[in-house]
Amino acid sequence: METNEKAFMTQQLICMLPSLCVKVLGYLLNWQKYPVIKYYENQMTKFMHISKEELEVAIQTLSDRHLIDISKIDGQWAIQLDKKTIMSYINVPMQKVHDTEGFKLADRITWNVEEKSNDFELASISDSDLERMVKELQRRREEKKKGCQVVYPSGYTEEELLRQLPF
Repeated sequence: METNEKAFMTQQLICMLPSLCVKVLGYLLNWQKYPVIKYYENQMTKFMHISKEELEVAIQTLSDRHLIDISKIDGQWAIQLDKKTIMSYINVPMQKVHDTEGFKLADRITWNVEEKSNDFELASISDSDLERMVKELQRRREEKKKGCQVVYPSGYTEEELLRQLPF
């Protein structure tokens, strides 16, 4: 399916999705003229009269069903409709829709959770490595202290050096 073709909610998709997801997908389909739909949480929740949690669950469910793709672009969440998958539901026989329970809401939200890298975990460091690191930090601290000390040549005091200046 070309990207400029319109997608719409098929009867099969409406029957299979939870009502919250139908509402959110319908809202997103109204913005399909844009290749990327920016995620504005406050605006979306206000217009659809749903809570932030309901919106996040609906988006997760739609993402799990591969009806939308979510990514972060320039620090902002963005949603892309997968028009091909959305329109593929038109080929599902209504009897099959009748005989199944439909899709369930997602029980875990993962789309907006950014993974934090835990490269450094103190618990995983051995005692000997920890001691070595402490000694290295102490050595660097001592070097820094010595670097900040003023060393006067030939053992002269500060006053004696100031008196030797020509001005």
